[in-house]
This record gives sequence, structure tokens and C-alpha cells, in this order.
Amino acid sequence: MTSAGEFDPADPADPAVPVGRLARTATALTVALILALVAACSTEAREPSSVTQSDFRDLLERAGDVADDPGATADDVIDHGQVDGVVVDGTGRLLVTHRAAADGGEGPEAVAWQLLEPSGRETARGIVSRSEETTAGADIGARDDGFAWVLFEQDLETVTTLDPSGATHRVTVERRSGPRAGDLLLAEFTEAPVLLRGEEAFGLRRSLVPSTTPWLGLDRAGTLWGLSEGLTLQRSILGRPFANVGPPPAHPFDIQSIAVRDGSVASVLLRASQGNMDIPTDVVVRPPGGGWRSVGLAGVRRRSSLSGLEILRDGGLVLGGRSAPTYHLEAGQRRWQPVLPPGGNSDGWVVRCGDRWCGVADSWSELEVSDDGLEWIPLG
Repeated sequence: MTSAGEFDPADPADPAVPVGRLARTATALTVALILALVAACSTEAREPSSVTQSDFRDLLERAGDVADDPGATADDVIDHGQVDGVVVDGTGRLLVTHRAAADGGEGPEAVAWQLLEPSGRETARGIVSRSEETTAGADIGARDDGFAWVLFEQDLETVTTLDPSGATHRVTVERRSGPRAGDLLLAEFTEAPVLLRGEEAFGLRRSLVPSTTPWLGLDRAGTLWGLSEGLTLQRSILGRPFANVGPPPAHPFDIQSIAVRDGSVASVLLRASQGNMDIPTDVVVRPPGGGWRSVGLAGVRRRSSLSGLEILRDGGLVLGGRSAPTYHLEAGQRRWQPVLPPGGNSDGWVVRCGDRWCGVADSWSELEVSDDGLEWIPLG
């Protein structure tokens, strides 16, 4: 039997390719870790334990004022908004996003970014988006040396890239293409996925993707992976037609999220429970050239709230993230271990940042980092 430790490791210089960044439930598309700015987890603000009720109301009011102000700057959003997410590129630089919105998540919002060196030193900051509705959002991806994002409210027609100096560039999607090695796939869960190739952007040629294959992931070699509703794994090599890769598991389930990395594929499986609620029932992995294998959910408690899945370069797995409790399964192990936010605060969150963990005690706190998920220090 193949163990998780047999995954082929990625090039250490390459960032992971977490396709579960924007996870999918069986009935609806749900945004994920892999560093998304959709406000699914912030639409109902919870009172952080680090501030009083009066302070909390003041924080919400100031954030709402910033969101209402069309002239609000990145400084305003960062100073008065909440830490909303973090993405890491291939050099270890971090893109931290901050969000200011009205209390309750109804109405306008503003999202800003901070570009940080691995040490935490800030290089630049700017505005990601301003919108009249909190459901607009963006999909942010990491490159070898920089970042890129698309805004859903712009119909995915423009990609914004961010280079290491902090300069942004707008790239128009003008034609369609199949994937090539080194492409970055954005908005893969929508009907109009986008490929970023150098300083050019393309719409993914939809004729490549069967209508029954809504879950997609692109690896570094330019292979487009897809999972159908029955968990049949498919792949398209450098733009060739999709072909099935081996049989599905003996007992197909619905799929919540997938991740790909260097030919390895992992998926969270769902089984309908009482009340028509989708409950994750298993995590399965398929290493290169192998078959599907269950790793189970031993040690995972709050299964109903799980979303997001990532394959690490050592073959380990991360489950959960910005909008759910985070668990880590080391390569070759069978029991998931929880990774708690700084201070163990349930109002906080944790995500994987390259070889480290990034988290906040609550959304009003500063970002902290940890090598082991136990001892946390402020970034910078």
C-alpha cells in the first residue's frame, strides 16, 4: 500500500498549488485558502476576546466608515479593517489582505493589500478592490516571484499582477488558450477560469473541460487535472483533450474540495447527513501513478465546518484554513493534529505560509507566524 510519505516532493523553490483555495460544496461554490477574499467567514462579526464590547463596537463602526468612504486609502483600510488572509509566493514574500466592511457584512466593502518580505518588513501597500456589495470578492494566487488576482465584479476580464517591488500591472484577457507549463490558474471554480502566463492572460479554453468536471487544478508542468461528480480523475496534458486516469474509488461520494501538487491529487469527500447537511466523511489521496487511498479523518472534530485542502511539498496535508479550523496530517501519519491560532483563541484563524504557519488571535490582531504551530511570534 502506498503511504502519504511516497508523494513526490515539489521543487523547494516552487510555491504549492492549492486548488482547494476556493472550495466547493456539493450544492454551492464556497470560497477558500487557498487565500480568497470573499467574505464568507466575516459576514457575521464575532466579538474578539482581546477587546471590550465598547471597543468592539468602535472597531466595527470605524471599519464601516472606511467601507462607506469612496476615497478611503490603503492606510485607512489596513489601520481600521480586519486581517482577511495571507498568500505566500515562491520567494517567501507574503501578501496580507485587510478588509473593511459594514457591521453584519451588508453593504460596501474595501480590501487592501500589504506586501511583506519574509522577515515581515513591508515593501508596499495598496487597494485590491472597492465594491458596493460584500459578495464581490477576488481570487488571489501566488507566483514564483509575485502575486496576481482577478476581481469577480469585473467579469474576470482583467488580471492584476503585483511584482516584488510592489508595482501593480493590469493585464487584459483577450483570447482563450490551453494551459502551458508554469501557468497560474485563477478563478478555477467559475465558468471562466483564467490562465496567467508571464505578462499575458488567457481565458481557459472551455472545450478542454467536460461539463461534468467542475473541480479543476493546474500543476507546474501544465497538466490540468479534473475531478468529475463520480470522483473520476481526468487530466489534460498541455492542452490535449481530457482523458480518464484510472478508476474512481469503489464507493463514490460528493466532493467538497481538491488539491493538486506535482501529479498528486487529494480530495475531501462528502456524505449527506440528517437535515440535508453535507458532512465530510473522508480525505482521499492519489500519488503519481498510484490509486486512490483513504487517509481518513481521525482527530478531526468539527467536520461540518471544514473547507480547503492543500498538499505540502513533503507529502503532508493541511485541511481547513481561513474559514474553518485547521488540521495538519504529517506525511506517513494517520491522525490529524489541530493547529490552533495564536493564544488558542477560537476567534482567530491559521493558514499554511510556505514552510511556516500564519495566524491571528482574532481578526483585529496583527499577523503572527510559527514554525511548529505551537509557539507564535509577531511577524516582523
